Formats: sequence, structure tokens, C-alpha cells
Amino acid sequence: MTSSQKTDRVRIHSSNTRLLLSAICSAGELSRARTAEVTGLNIMTVGRIAEELIGRGILQEREKEGGVGRPPKLLSLAEDRLLCRALRAEERGERRALLGDFRALREARRETLGPVLDQELLPETVEGMAEYMGLRALSCLSEEKYRRRLETALRLLEEPGPLLLDVRRVSYYTGAVLLLAAEAAGIPFAHQLTDTRPVYDIICPQLP
Repeated sequence: MTSSQKTDRVRIHSSNTRLLLSAICSAGELSRARTAEVTGLNIMTVGRIAEELIGRGILQEREKEGGVGRPPKLLSLAEDRLLCRALRAEERGERRALLGDFRALREARRETLGPVLDQELLPETVEGMAEYMGLRALSCLSEEKYRRRLETALRLLEEPGPLLLDVRRVSYYTGAVLLLAAEAAGIPFAHQLTDTRPVYDIICPQLP
């Protein structure tokens, strides 16, 4: 294979990956078969890209509840799980890389949802920062209680269940975890009271 052919394959793979992510982002959840229908990609191509992205922690797949017979598996973005992985990571470089993947997914959703995403970013700034301050204060009083409360928040984001439908409440936890992960990665996020930007937009330009 020539270098030109390799470049073409990489370009096509990147384009197909963006197409798949855009489709899932727009729908929220899609089966592999439905993803192939929506994107026009071959089902085997969808399968290869999905497996790669699941392995990287960018997509997650779960069985659809209810229905008759064997329920289909649904693909969705693993944005919140990436955020949790970033906080759980032990190395600063790994944290930054995972936060970069998180940013890429969120920006893909922003491109699709537009101003609707503000319904998450604004409470993430206000209530999320309040939750972050509460956790930091608790860590000064009792490390054990802080760890328990933080672990509860992480579990809710990693396996949200009914909480997934409560966008505002989810934002409390994503905001706090985002700030804790940014702090651990050495990313500053000072937010003045007169600053109308979401805190995510202060952190985002500093991510890879």
C-alpha cells in the first residue's frame, strides 16, 4: 500500500467516524443496524468503528429494555463516563487526554444541539460549582465522608439509570466532577461573578 493510499484510508475512516458519532449524537441512542441505515455506512463498517470507539471509552452499548424477543443493543455517547475516568486517572497526562476526549464528544453535541446545550452548561456552572465547593469543604473536614460522597456522584454518572432523564440534576454532578478533574489535571478555571460564560467554556480551550 502506498503512502497516498494509507492517507486516503485514514481520511475515510476519520470521516466515517465523525458521521457515525454525529448520527448517534442527534438520536441519543441507536442500534448498529439503525446507525447503518441513518449514515449509509456498511453494517460491518459501523461494527468496526463502534468496537474501536467502545474500546476507547467514547461509546457505550446497552441492551434496550422491554420489547419482545431478544432486545437490540443501543449505542450512545459515553461522555459522562469519560469525565469520571478522567477524575479517576492517576497520571496528569492521562487526565488531560481523557478530558480532551470528553471535550470532543461535548463539542460534537454542541454542534448538533446548539443553544439547547446551554440547559446543561448553565446549571453545570451554578449548581455544579456549588457542589464542587461543598465537596472541597467536606474533604477538609472528613476525607472518608468526602470519598463516599464523591464515589456516589461518580457511580450516578457512570450508571445513571433514571437520573439520565433529569438533565439539570445530572449537571450538578458533571459540573463538580469536571472541576475536580480539571483541578487534578492542573487546569485553572477561575470564574468571576461578572463572567457570563459557562465554566466549561473556560476549561475547554485549555484541553487537548
